[in-house]
Amino acid sequence: RNDILMSVWTLGLVVLLWRYLDEGKPRYLVMSAVVLALAFATKETTFIVIAIFGSYLLIVAAVDWIPWLLRQKTRTRFAEAEGDYRYIPGVGYGYGPDPTPIRLSRFSRPGGFLVLLATLTAPHITSGLSFFQDRLAGAGIVLASSDPPVGAPSGDTLFTLQDLDVTKGMVVALMLVVLAVWFSTMAGLTWNRGVWLRCAVAFYSVWVLLFTTFLTNMVGLGSGMWQSLGYWLAQHDVNRGDQPWYYYFVITPLYETLPMLLSVVAIVYYAIRGNSFTRFLAYWTVLTFVLYSVAGEKMPWLVVNIALPMIVLSGKLIGDMVAATSWSRVRQAGGIYLVPVTALLLYLLARLLLFNIERGNLLNFMEFVTLLGFALLLVGVGVHLLLRSGAANGLRLAALSAALVLGVLSARAGWQASYVNGDEPIEMLVYAQDSGDVPRIIDRVRAISERTGQGDDMPLTVDKDVYWGLLWYIRDFNNVDYTDLTTLTEPPKGEVVLISDNNRSRMAQYEGSYAPGEGFMYLWWPAEGYKPCGEAGTEPCFRITDLFSNLANRDKWREGLDYYIYRKTELDFLMHRAVAYFPREETAVE
Repeated sequence: RNDILMSVWTLGLVVLLWRYLDEGKPRYLVMSAVVLALAFATKETTFIVIAIFGSYLLIVAAVDWIPWLLRQKTRTRFAEAEGDYRYIPGVGYGYGPDPTPIRLSRFSRPGGFLVLLATLTAPHITSGLSFFQDRLAGAGIVLASSDPPVGAPSGDTLFTLQDLDVTKGMVVALMLVVLAVWFSTMAGLTWNRGVWLRCAVAFYSVWVLLFTTFLTNMVGLGSGMWQSLGYWLAQHDVNRGDQPWYYYFVITPLYETLPMLLSVVAIVYYAIRGNSFTRFLAYWTVLTFVLYSVAGEKMPWLVVNIALPMIVLSGKLIGDMVAATSWSRVRQAGGIYLVPVTALLLYLLARLLLFNIERGNLLNFMEFVTLLGFALLLVGVGVHLLLRSGAANGLRLAALSAALVLGVLSARAGWQASYVNGDEPIEMLVYAQDSGDVPRIIDRVRAISERTGQGDDMPLTVDKDVYWGLLWYIRDFNNVDYTDLTTLTEPPKGEVVLISDNNRSRMAQYEGSYAPGEGFMYLWWPAEGYKPCGEAGTEPCFRITDLFSNLANRDKWREGLDYYIYRKTELDFLMHRAVAYFPREETAVE
């Protein structure tokens, strides 16, 4: 999906932002404009990235924009010989002779980046006013329609222009975008005419080419500027997937255990002893998790965006621990043996947690005591090595050793999801996928098309309730009729009919023209016992009141670790069944 591309653009913006804050070179602003345009053309999660980085810059550049908005006067002095045009009142620069109003052109580097980000994105976020469109309903104005095309402005028609109905919503949207472009241009030129023009040309050159498919689809200018955000605002309440607010607390630890745990430690540590960069990383991590949890649509592939700042933050923490460790003392004290000791101790703790003690079984009890004894012995050895290496060095080495173990488990989880359980409904990383029955059914469809000599021109009828999961498999067929069975009033046109099991009754009057329907598994996806229990909910389900009792229940821990390590679960997976109707003569052939 496009989320992995968004990770590239997001990390690129982070790098360019901090390069500019450190060096102040305009080329980093131009490069940021290009990356921002690529992000807009990739996915609408760009607005979440902008909200995170923009809010951070609002905080650190408050000394710029607050006095500017209030038109306050400040005595300043500029180190122009050094090419540094930042104003820092009373900090290392002294005061200028006369107080002057703060101007955009005198903004600091964080303030300058904020101006660039705001002026390039302001026209795109005007559709955010769709939040208030209910108040305009009486005037016949719709800013983001919930009907196709979703997110587009509509409402009462004002006039028709070359078969295009121009609505009140379109006119209001156009006025808002033009106004935003005008204000953005004025602000950008006032801030830094030369730099802003270069950034704007770079941004809109990439933006226009991609949203118009290299000038072949000029309608993309409107849809890209307005519908990008308008679509998701209209879809927010749809809540696709119907996932609870804590969904990412459930799925992220399964696949991103290492960065998630280290991020928690890093956030606390850097909040106390960090610098501006590490605190930015912590801010980026926390706000990303919060905003994706608040968003209406929660899906497993979005974890990529959540994991990115966790990985950077935890990587920074690991790097700092490695740099702060006195490796010469560790070698002299034999502290390097903490690595296997820590790994083995974690293994034994997992075994003890999963161990099932059987009453009246002496051998079973002796096995438990033996495991416990080894674990205690390793604790003693570990403490001894830790103290000999120095408490701080030992703790860092133990943490690094635990991180190594968790890194191996993360790699194993990725391997399992990709190459072992790729077509089984037990991996939460895949929300819904075709079952192994689908290619088998399509192979039969292909065989029939070849046997009848019709090839790719053989007519197919596909129920709209199951079409999207079959599109890839039937992409070569030229005569596919996607039918809404709720309006079916005449026999299907296809030699083969593929329908949802939910609509099987609607084919009853036409079944005589086909061989008996063959049921097959169309979609399947993992069990969702983590969802909250509702009035119409099904078991198993999760109640917040059960949280603490589950934490104290060894059986629940055993179930959790069985799934975490082996993907073993006794819960039934969810499914969507379908039916295939083949020609009557196929009964004898098959």
